[in-house]
Amino acid sequence: MWVCDKVVMSGLAALSVLGLLGGCAAPYRRDDGVMQLVRSGEYGRARERVLEQLGAGISRDDRSYTLERMKLLTLGVDDGVTDATEVAADQVYDLLRTQGLNDDKTVATFLFGEGGTRIYKGEPYEQALAYTYVALFDGMMGEWGNVRASANDSLFLLRDFTSGGREGARGRGRGGAQETSDDEVRGADSELPESLAYTAIQSDFEMGLILRAAAAVRLGEREDAAEAAGRLKQVAPRLSGLADQIVGGGYDTVLVAAWGTAPRKVGTGPDNVVAAYMPTTQSDESELLVRVGGAGGSEQRVPIATDVNRLARDVRWRNLEDMRRAKSAIGDALVVGGAVVASSSKDDGAQLAGLGAILAGAIVKATSGVDERHNEIFPQRMYVALLDLPEGGASVDLMIDGKPSSRVILPMVTPDVSDRSQGGGLRLALVRMPMSDTSWAASGRVFYNNDVTPGAAGDSLPFVLGGRCVRTPTPAAMESYYRAGLPRSVSLNELIDLYREEGIEIVGESAAGMTGRHILEGGNWLFTPDAGSAGFARLYGREQGAWRLRSGLGAEIVARMGGETVRR
Repeated sequence: MWVCDKVVMSGLAALSVLGLLGGCAAPYRRDDGVMQLVRSGEYGRARERVLEQLGAGISRDDRSYTLERMKLLTLGVDDGVTDATEVAADQVYDLLRTQGLNDDKTVATFLFGEGGTRIYKGEPYEQALAYTYVALFDGMMGEWGNVRASANDSLFLLRDFTSGGREGARGRGRGGAQETSDDEVRGADSELPESLAYTAIQSDFEMGLILRAAAAVRLGEREDAAEAAGRLKQVAPRLSGLADQIVGGGYDTVLVAAWGTAPRKVGTGPDNVVAAYMPTTQSDESELLVRVGGAGGSEQRVPIATDVNRLARDVRWRNLEDMRRAKSAIGDALVVGGAVVASSSKDDGAQLAGLGAILAGAIVKATSGVDERHNEIFPQRMYVALLDLPEGGASVDLMIDGKPSSRVILPMVTPDVSDRSQGGGLRLALVRMPMSDTSWAASGRVFYNNDVTPGAAGDSLPFVLGGRCVRTPTPAAMESYYRAGLPRSVSLNELIDLYREEGIEIVGESAAGMTGRHILEGGNWLFTPDAGSAGFARLYGREQGAWRLRSGLGAEIVARMGGETVRR
């Protein structure tokens, strides 16, 4: 037999190594249940499901640690629950920054594989979207300095492998507005083959430029705002009108609308080295229709700001594909060359060298495949509308042209009036629009009193006692309850005790960790989402099931009320 025993054994050893390395990480599996909840706008239930999956805890060294927190950040901002999102926002921002988002780990990753040298931070477009969501969170909190910082972080340099290294390095940004230094071109990768060298180019991420420009306007940095707006015009001429409007003023609210779900990432080709991004929501050029103030109010049509499918298709927004291809080819060469040497040589040393080459080739091939992890919860597209709202607020009606199931009516969006006397107030709101028909999105009604619209349902008992009020317990709320029939023998502290005995956690006062589902949706948390969010429209825009008392204190209070727990 022309193949020696050693070669046979080497083949078996190589296969064993491939199996071992291939089995060290299970294939990534999308949670279809979470995806269905996202499509129907049930972001609170989706967030709770992700939290349940994290129940046992994920080590900081786990490859999915950052990814799962990206999902919580995404869902928290989508639902408008800023108090419930702060922990995730801080964690994601710190992880992306301190783990070295812009540190060049190309050589180490080339040698050891995507999973061998770093925690998973996502493809470049996912990192940019994560920074965007941190910026949106900061904007909803009114922290415009942090908005600008996060927006700037989303505009990191991109790697262009098509330019062949240093040649053409300068002026490669769109419009050639900014030169790129040699350090930025090759960084720590000067020892790589020239075929794997790349050029660092400016980002064309529209949302980062939009938020940077708006934040700079809010902070009074007119030169920075003009620069960001100018770059926005260069990378996306269709947004020139928006760029001019940002720097021109005349608005008090930045409304971001998100829709769809991100493309699915799968490994394809030999050794799964090619990352294919399969759209789960198809791209188109449908505009967002925005009406402020109901019938007869102002209307505008808004173009798409960022199409995530477009980013995922662009190799500059994807990580390490050229290297995965190179590793697969090198692995093939090592295996074939090693087999030839080991089988054709009669020298023991040469045969051992051939066996070593086969084993090395098997290892290189086994670590060349795509890491299929991705944040499927990210939206497929984002729009930005600049609104001038009356001081008392107004309803805002949104729908993507030709997609009636996307319609959302935000019943009460109010501007930031804190600096209105100086003309500096600016509000940021985000609404994630549903993809399927819902009972709440277009109702435009508020059925329950809350901390934003405390009198929407008139004087009413607390929800846990059969009423229509889910306000945070305060002296003012108690007076409304007394007018609705609550005995004055029930004090504020006793109502807080009732919530505690019913297992209800109050955001801002609870130390129970990341916030779960609202009591109106069968959960055990009490909070008020941002008024410009899908969470606000969903929680208060439909009739909810009654709360069933479970505590002895609840039964005692009901007895003092004469045994009545009907809604008032």
